[in-house]
Amino acid sequence: MTKPSTSLVDARTISSVLVIVLCLAFAVLSRHELYEKTPDYALGRVITSFDNGDEAGFFELVHDRKIARDLFDDLVKRQQGDAFATILKLTGMPARSAFEIDLHALLADGLNNSSEYDPDGTKANAASDILHSFGFSVPLKGWHYSSRGMSKETAPGKAKITVYLYNDLIRSTIPCTILLEKSNASWHITGLADSIAFLTAVNKAYEKALDTYNEDTVRRMNCYVSIEAVNSSLQKDPGDGKTFLRLQYAPVYPQGNGDIDDVLCRYTLRRNSDGALLYTADLHISIYKSSSPITSQFLLNPLIPSQQALIERGTLTDTAGALEILSLRLKNGTIVKRSERLPQ
Repeated sequence: MTKPSTSLVDARTISSVLVIVLCLAFAVLSRHELYEKTPDYALGRVITSFDNGDEAGFFELVHDRKIARDLFDDLVKRQQGDAFATILKLTGMPARSAFEIDLHALLADGLNNSSEYDPDGTKANAASDILHSFGFSVPLKGWHYSSRGMSKETAPGKAKITVYLYNDLIRSTIPCTILLEKSNASWHITGLADSIAFLTAVNKAYEKALDTYNEDTVRRMNCYVSIEAVNSSLQKDPGDGKTFLRLQYAPVYPQGNGDIDDVLCRYTLRRNSDGALLYTADLHISIYKSSSPITSQFLLNPLIPSQQALIERGTLTDTAGALEILSLRLKNGTIVKRSERLPQ
């Protein structure tokens, strides 16, 4: 009896297996090549370059200077409107340029895990002060990548991805939606989808942490003095046409005011609709009988864009004023002072 040959069967089996393997390899290779062309892959490269301290690779993919300029313009526009944003792009160019340079230096230090570009913290303080002048308390150091969502195409060659960033100082994770654009077959991070929303979220977390930090100090100050019945209005002098911001309030002294030497407060005026800071000023309150109404006035300067914007409003509808006690000095020399920033 003739023995059946298995060589043909073996050859066919091997050929089939090879075809399957080649198809799988091709599919994996194609998927890898396709993935490398996605914004998600570009973001992965950004994260890797930051973790590895690859300064050249990071700044090749992240247009940080453009992001800083756009952020500054968004802050100006939010506070002062389109017209004043145009003015400040001219008159405020030095501040805008300094803000851009300082943020770039801080990013470079973060990449290198050093303080080479900002050894004494001057740049961090300057950039922080600019953000603070627009009503935002934002830590500029101690940020870490936490996680991310999937990219979403918004237009041909444009996409957005939400990343989640953790900050050591405020101990919070904040979502931030970044914008990416395709250029020369690769994706680059070119902006933030909503810079104000991101800063607002950071500011809320910061203020919550700061309130917790100041809790005992505020409680101690309130044993001596608190502020009630705060009202704000705009008053125009019919004679010279000058406009004043008038503030009325009533200090309350639970233990009397005999031991109090000085009370320093900060007045802030914000727009209700978005919380934008419209005006701020520090003042020492006059010490009178408890609950006695006091009136203070601030002359608005039309040469300052934010104050000119208030003058043009005419009324303070859709605004809210607040008077916060910053420090208290007793006649025995004791000073009780709340911290304005979290300790680093």
